[in-house]
Amino acid sequence: MYDIGICSGYFGILHEGHIEYFKDAKKLCKYLIVILNNNNQYKNKYGNQPSINRESLLRGIKYIDEVYYSHDKDDSVAITLEHVRTLFPKHSIAFFNSGDRNKKTKNTKESQSCVDNKINEVFIECSKVNSSSKIMEQIGKHYWATAFGPCTYTMSVPSADSDTQIIYQQYNPPKIREYTDQDGLKVSSEPTNEYLKVLGKTIRDTKIQEQIDDATNLIKTANRVFIIGNGGSHCVAMHICEDLSKCCGINALCLTNPGETTCLANDYGYDNIYMNWLKNNKITDEDVLIAISSSGNSNNIKEALTCVNNNRLITFTAMKKDNKIASFHHHGLHFYIPTMSYGVAETISEILLHMIVDKLSKEKKN
Repeated sequence: MYDIGICSGYFGILHEGHIEYFKDAKKLCKYLIVILNNNNQYKNKYGNQPSINRESLLRGIKYIDEVYYSHDKDDSVAITLEHVRTLFPKHSIAFFNSGDRNKKTKNTKESQSCVDNKINEVFIECSKVNSSSKIMEQIGKHYWATAFGPCTYTMSVPSADSDTQIIYQQYNPPKIREYTDQDGLKVSSEPTNEYLKVLGKTIRDTKIQEQIDDATNLIKTANRVFIIGNGGSHCVAMHICEDLSKCCGINALCLTNPGETTCLANDYGYDNIYMNWLKNNKITDEDVLIAISSSGNSNNIKEALTCVNNNRLITFTAMKKDNKIASFHHHGLHFYIPTMSYGVAETISEILLHMIVDKLSKEKKN
């Protein structure tokens, strides 16, 4: 079982063969990403822009966890494979090929990118109940490229909720917006950055604003606020601790003394650092603990949660929804960030915490 799986394709005509491809790929990985060949690649291959909103259709399929547009300019996704590896440097990754591609017809650029980025290339044998190439031959490539107007077709697609028959309306897509930034660089609106995608998905969640309000009310009534994290999350903790103290007048504390940290690790073990730090500071039910763990599985964070009443706890995690901290029986107010990238998780955690700080600061001024 791979941590990350990758499928790729044009998917201009979504059919049963694609669904089988995604289903088989999902069986082999925990998190499935689909790299979608961008509109310029599509036009170079088929002679026109795609006539359906491909990304929206793919995101409605329950086997798919994320959709990325290809960054490549040729017909491969080699550069995009490298980009995915940078997002998930410590995870096992597999690139799944199927359909018209096999070991004999594989894209050599993609294969070399897999080798260079330590991505396993896996070929999935599907029953080929259909294929885009066959459909294109039946319709006629020239007809598809120039005369395929608005129409509807139906197919059975497993949606996020159930196996449902969905009617898709094909349409002429809007033009890709392109603009020139302050440095004179032409920027397309099509390839969306992973950070912006996750941020948009998170802040569109109707529960987030309610959670921010709840966290704000919890913190402003606290005697003290303790903030903990590891690595990059610890840096976020120190930053927010300083802002709560300076901008909001909150008595915020963070473990920043190297001598104290190494003492606790030496005497009690790394897994018990924060638990003993909180006990040494005599944390009470009048205090609040903010715990940040991108993986959601940090043992020293989990141990620290045992010191706090569940009503006085705010946690931030990412990766799998059912991680140790998210499912911990004492957990109180929990912010989940839908990403498998540590960089994205840490960044979005800090943004959400800054939103809380800004709200507290504004209320203080008023």
